[in-house]
Amino acid sequence: MKSNDSRIWTFPPGGENSKNIMMNYVLNRSVALLLVERRDHVSIGSSVCVKLEDRYFLATAAHNLESISKVSRFRVLPRGGRGFGDEAVTFFRASTDYDVGFLEVAEDYVLRKRIDYLQLADLKLGQRHDLNTAFLLCGFPSQEAKIHSNDDIEPVALGLMTSSVDVENDTNRLIIQYPPNSELDRGLELVEPFGLSGCGIWSFPPFQSNPIWSPSKSKLLGIASTWNKSKGYEIAEPMEFWLEFLALEIPELRNVVG
Repeated sequence: MKSNDSRIWTFPPGGENSKNIMMNYVLNRSVALLLVERRDHVSIGSSVCVKLEDRYFLATAAHNLESISKVSRFRVLPRGGRGFGDEAVTFFRASTDYDVGFLEVAEDYVLRKRIDYLQLADLKLGQRHDLNTAFLLCGFPSQEAKIHSNDDIEPVALGLMTSSVDVENDTNRLIIQYPPNSELDRGLELVEPFGLSGCGIWSFPPFQSNPIWSPSKSKLLGIASTWNKSKGYEIAEPMEFWLEFLALEIPELRNVVG
């Protein structure tokens, strides 16, 4: 699937089109967060919609939630939308052990806004460094957002294909290159990934094992957490950490999570 270069991947026939299809698949399940600490201080975060039983959650990074005390301070923009978002959050919690958290939204909101979602089978647990996996990071960097007015904010999605990194003494998390550092990436300019916190890290389905290619073969592997600027990588919390925290906070889901 991959050569020694982090950007030379084997895509399905019509590779650029397959990447666009993949981005649409991911964006349909992604939700931008407006974090309203004060009326004059709004931050942007990212999240992914996951359904467990008959409940809908936005998986995100815990540090997105740290300075917010009320559900009314969260506004959500499915697919990145435009405006000042919706007051749709009914419940939220942030872990103090790992950088994972969740926001719960009502089923009628998800259905009304036609938000696509993942289920347990769409998550892959235990993913770490793997030279044979292409990783897709997709979220809403704050530097790319268009601020038309205080009540009219337009997050802009960024999708990046990249590789994982083998970091000595850190085998507990998934770490990916940001920006990619292959020869083909020289001169590539990317915004600092603030706002990408909480976005999904996905696997890109390889053509070799998916001759009938579909983006649904992708798995959500982790939640973007921390950027190490000097070393050029993004740290992601694996999905098992998020599921463990969810089961801890909502005991009735323990049997579902396993």
